[in-house]
Amino acid sequence: MAGDFRARVLKRSPHFDSIAQAQLDRVPHLGSAVVFSAEAPLLLSQAYFLLSDAFKTQRNQDSLTDDYKKAAISAVSIMTLRPFVPIDPGNVQLNAAYFANPIYAIAVANSWLSDRDLLQNFPFDYLRRFYHSLLRIRMPSLEPFIGCINSNGDYRSIESISLTWNEVEDIDGWIYKFWLLANQKQ
Repeated sequence: MAGDFRARVLKRSPHFDSIAQAQLDRVPHLGSAVVFSAEAPLLLSQAYFLLSDAFKTQRNQDSLTDDYKKAAISAVSIMTLRPFVPIDPGNVQLNAAYFANPIYAIAVANSWLSDRDLLQNFPFDYLRRFYHSLLRIRMPSLEPFIGCINSNGDYRSIESISLTWNEVEDIDGWIYKFWLLANQKQ
């Protein structure tokens, strides 16, 4: 099972990386305001599978994860780890830098949801409210994983977590929010 978990993490990480690189390429001056580490895609992928496996366990589901769950769990992983780190946290003046993680979360979620670009379909003011909601995401069950990363510990050895019922409900809420966002008529 351990090899299977690691294989899934390695297989998913290029997905996180390609979308981050596209965001850095698309937004002028973003790369001079934030850093996205080379290790971030692996960390995000591991956080994704930690959350996904724990969510399925709580829900007693052995089935594959549907696209709305993938979107929500991807976004929650991103907003918990916040892989885009401001170079000067005390002086973030670029909206794109302030919202880099929520924009990235929606971009990754969008990759599972739709062939239309959700970021292009809604006015910025509408999305800004969504971004602020994303900024409030917290997953205490990932704190040991994050602590291990921050202390340069062996985070790769963490292959399972347990979600609280509040965390399960939060993920359920994000599944519903992404379903609404993807299916809202223009």
